[in-house]
Amino acid sequence: ASAPSACVAVSSLAHEWPKPAGGVLLELDAINDAAMYSPHAWYAQSKLANLLFSQELDARLHAKGVSANAVNPGAVQGELLRWSKAAASSRAA
Repeated sequence: ASAPSACVAVSSLAHEWPKPAGGVLLELDAINDAAMYSPHAWYAQSKLANLLFSQELDARLHAKGVSANAVNPGAVQGELLRWSKAAASSRAA
């Protein structure tokens, strides 16, 4: 990367959601374990991974004039939760 440059990753406050069953922040050893799959937990973990990636990238490249940031776009009215059980319940009510 050439300076000045910036890398921006989209994260979310979801990175603060409760940890999955094992209590580990990032369950990388179980990433392909269907028995441990939880859409919300893995979404939260992906957002945490985005945040940690941005912090590490910034630490490695900041001295070279490259900044890395993670941003939370806030609540967005979109289709992301269209198929979630909570959304389906609220539509049925």
